[in-house]
Amino acid sequence: MKPSDARRGFTLIEMLAATALFAVVVIVLGPIVVESSQREGLARRKAAAALFADRLVAEAEEAAASGAAPQLTKRERTEEEFTATIETTAFDPAAIEIAGAQPAAQKPAEPAATGWLDSPTADTAPPIVQLDVRVAWVEGVAEQEVRRTSFFLNPAALEALEQNDAAEDQEPPQ
Repeated sequence: MKPSDARRGFTLIEMLAATALFAVVVIVLGPIVVESSQREGLARRKAAAALFADRLVAEAEEAAASGAAPQLTKRERTEEEFTATIETTAFDPAAIEIAGAQPAAQKPAEPAATGWLDSPTADTAPPIVQLDVRVAWVEGVAEQEVRRTSFFLNPAALEALEQNDAAEDQEPPQ
């Protein structure tokens, strides 16, 4: 046997070493690839849910801008794997909580003001409507969600307030 013929291929030990190295790389990188694929899927579904929520908010705001009086309701809508809960309520300024604010000391009750920022009552149409949209889907064993909140003016209630103000302006002072 010539010295040049002795080294034409891989030996069994070299093949075993290469296979072991490849196995270590697969074992280390495998979970990383799986996790990155899962995160990419979650990000894609979250983006789709956000677009769905934004579209629902835009539809409600467009209906309000066209002059339609909003219905104070809670309804559900399903699209693909997403379930949206759309809740339209009267905006109540008294219910606003500012993050990080300390509760104010109890003051004596002041006489109720009148105007379109008053807390709504059952017999009046709210001048400001709050729209809460929650889009949820199941991701593995946990439920994920995207939320959107918007506020818009109720044209019918604003008209009534303007007429009220005009009537009060025409009354003689006492």
